[in-house]
Amino acid sequence: MDTVQTASALEPDEWWRSWMRAHPVAGPALAGLIATHVATMIGYYLVGIGLPELRWADFNGFFLGTTAEKIGSSGSFFGGYMLHTLDGIVFAILFAALVRSRLPMSNTTMGGIAKGVVWGTVLGLISIGFLIPYVYLRKSSPSGFGGGLKPFSFGGPSGWKLPLAVMLWHWIWGAILGQLYNPPAANA
Repeated sequence: MDTVQTASALEPDEWWRSWMRAHPVAGPALAGLIATHVATMIGYYLVGIGLPELRWADFNGFFLGTTAEKIGSSGSFFGGYMLHTLDGIVFAILFAALVRSRLPMSNTTMGGIAKGVVWGTVLGLISIGFLIPYVYLRKSSPSGFGGGLKPFSFGGPSGWKLPLAVMLWHWIWGAILGQLYNPPAANA
């Protein structure tokens, strides 16, 4: 009797997982590129569920640009998108090299997703605790600190919605990363 084994819709093909194992730098870099692009696009549509729009490309571009550079200009967007994409790739490689093997979840698809979400949580907390109030908003505010925005960003005009949007964005990025970068164990 022939049996057909069906895989979960989230389960990557074995060739993908094997390719990830055979390419320890290019694999997580590709997974990071894809995860960053997809999550970045989702960030623009968070307004659809009542959260602030996360325009990471524009924010990074504004941070990189001169004071004369306007947020949302083509130079701001493309420079910021390149920086943001590079960040996503570097953090994906760090995940693969330093974090993934140390997390206790299994190396199943759901375990990989959970590992990615844990890593996304760490990066999200760094973002709302330090980067947004002390880096991004410091440059964009005349007072230098985003009009009084404090760590974890609850004092801004969006209140609790900005930190939730940032965390949701990082959870989505981490879930995609963990699903895409989940090579089989070395002895498998």
